Amino acid sequence: MGSNPTPSATAHRAVAGGCGFLGRRTTLVVLGTNPVSSDPQSVAAIERTLLDLLTTFDLVDVLTDLPVKNKSPTAVLTTQDPPVQATTQDPPVQEVVIQREEPRTESNKPAAGWERKVVIRQSGQDQGRADIYYSYRGGPRQRSMAEVGRFCVAEQLPFEMKRFDFSTKNKTPAVGDEVASSSSNLLEVARGGETEPPLRSSDSDYEDVPDVDLAGQEFMPGAFCTEVRIPTSYKEAIQSPQATEWKDAMNEEMDTLKERRVFTEVPKPARKKVIGSRWVYTLKQDSKGKPVRYRARLVAQGHTQKKGFDYFETFSPVIAFTLVRFFFALLVVCFGWVHCHLDIKCAYLYGNLDEETYLNPAPGFGSTGNVAWRLHKALYGLHQSGRSWFVDLDATFKNLGFNKVLSTNCIYTYKNRAIVLVYVDDLAIFARDDKTLKEVIALIKSTYDVKNLGCIRRFLGVEFEQTNGRWTLHQKEYITGLARHFGLEGARSVTVPLDPGVTLISHPEKEEVNSTQYRSLIGALMFIATRTRPDILYAVTAMSQFNCHPTLDHWRMLQRVLVYVYQTKQLGLCYEDSPSQPVLRFYSDSSWASCVVDRKSWSGFVGYLAGMPITWRAQKQRCVALSTMEAEFVGLSATVIEVKWLAAICRELAWLELTNPVLLYCDNEAAISFARDHREHMATKHIDLKYKFVREALQENMFRLSYVPTKENVADIFTKSLPRVPFVRLRETLVK
Repeated sequence: MGSNPTPSATAHRAVAGGCGFLGRRTTLVVLGTNPVSSDPQSVAAIERTLLDLLTTFDLVDVLTDLPVKNKSPTAVLTTQDPPVQATTQDPPVQEVVIQREEPRTESNKPAAGWERKVVIRQSGQDQGRADIYYSYRGGPRQRSMAEVGRFCVAEQLPFEMKRFDFSTKNKTPAVGDEVASSSSNLLEVARGGETEPPLRSSDSDYEDVPDVDLAGQEFMPGAFCTEVRIPTSYKEAIQSPQATEWKDAMNEEMDTLKERRVFTEVPKPARKKVIGSRWVYTLKQDSKGKPVRYRARLVAQGHTQKKGFDYFETFSPVIAFTLVRFFFALLVVCFGWVHCHLDIKCAYLYGNLDEETYLNPAPGFGSTGNVAWRLHKALYGLHQSGRSWFVDLDATFKNLGFNKVLSTNCIYTYKNRAIVLVYVDDLAIFARDDKTLKEVIALIKSTYDVKNLGCIRRFLGVEFEQTNGRWTLHQKEYITGLARHFGLEGARSVTVPLDPGVTLISHPEKEEVNSTQYRSLIGALMFIATRTRPDILYAVTAMSQFNCHPTLDHWRMLQRVLVYVYQTKQLGLCYEDSPSQPVLRFYSDSSWASCVVDRKSWSGFVGYLAGMPITWRAQKQRCVALSTMEAEFVGLSATVIEVKWLAAICRELAWLELTNPVLLYCDNEAAISFARDHREHMATKHIDLKYKFVREALQENMFRLSYVPTKENVADIFTKSLPRVPFVRLRETLVK
């Protein structure tokens, strides 16, 4: 005799009997069955199993929009595939209705504690739209049925979909209105056809909050890895489930402000502007998305400052990432120097303020009464804070014995044995040996509160990964988060960023898409292209021409670029040592009159150090070239600008002994001849003088200009969209 099946086994058999997977996109079909048992434990197990399926495949949102038709023989589909009609031989099909025989008691009612909020957007394109979310006992917001389901599973709470109403059919629903829900009976627990009403909003549910557009926010991939909600105000922070952690973070920030003597509490001045203050919160996470540190920053509301009254100069330089690649390839890969990454804690608070500035006390920490804070240090949020910090850093480094490189910004040398690159509060240090490295770190720590992050592994959004003596610079995590953010993880495969047959023009007669979202994606892709993926630079630069008035066609082409990057996210810059001497080698190319709108040409270049790509550019020329030679010569001048810049840095750092001449290659013999000779005739005399400095640099032996066949000119990938075969061939010389 067989034993009776357990409730869990019964549930799985009951649900599995009504589930099928059809097609390539795994369409889930949920079919109703007769109850296999009236046992309450079996019914509860069926509910849990079904909920696991729905939340696992993220189908709850789709199911809430499906109508309930108990007599319809049509199977319920959860994708956009056409509905499957039941044949005449099939048994009648019903939607999922779980029956219970026992009377409802207080013990099997849904758990209390849920609160429904309705937020009316006050600005933006969606002004007047009602956003609905639920929170459990003041916890994080659940913005969809899927989030509610996952939260209930994680917290082991009872979940009934009919108790939650995310309907937004009415743009501005009145408080207390009965809002229709197409899903209120989908997973109905029936007792004589009677159902409990969903949670309703109270008179205090409406909040007056500004519109928040996700496309306009800075993209951070870590935002997709955690369920912790980042508070947007002090009130929200102290009412969140992580209130203790946020309070500790604010106390830590206040201790730092007092330790650095950032402010002095004074009576509020009568005739001086007092700037507002607010808290900004963030969450540090590990690679798996687990919270590791809660951060709170007190910032000034600097948007109320007026230039010429509250502040004057604001410029603050940072290191160009081209030089990060250059020195990493030269010093670490070629010369074998040691390296280190330092982070200066609360860097802005070291800068001194020259202007008389007053601030409202921090929310939750200010004294009651008519008082203000007189600022002595540069607080985050002020227009002049960045410059004040850099002035202090520059003076400190000089006092410590560092020498500033005059050819560019933010490079300091120490006794011709170490080089420091500065990007705001991030420092990359390269030294000949461990002793020099420790000496430099000790000097910096003598003045600043510094966190030693060890060898360079993640710097300015780029991951530095070493495998078998070869370094790879990539952005896999950022690219993955970006594709997830825009919902393009499952897109079909593409082999090139842009279709070679596509003509890039404006379409004023077509409907425009959200330009904010378009520019957001352009900025994210440009960040990738200028850091580690030169193979998409032309595509992103070309699509950025339509930032102001993008259409749906432009948006789809831009999405294609993101899909290509995501599907090739394993590619990156590969740096490995070679036995030859480190030589700078540049390639320059132009595509004559390639823009069909204004007939301007595109030009681009790429520079290698010992075979490792370190700099590249793609841009449309500002003038209309009358010949291929002219277009190539104008593109050559842009390349020479980069050559002169790097050559000047190498001359100033003569102790690095970079004496090899720079090699420059071009695939147009007419342009090479025009650069070498001083011949003028009807076809060349109109060329602007500013482009002819190429001749002067060539005469000074700054570089050697040589011819290269077009098929071997790597810079061709920066001037046009190429077919797959030549594109892949050139891409392999850039990223691997």
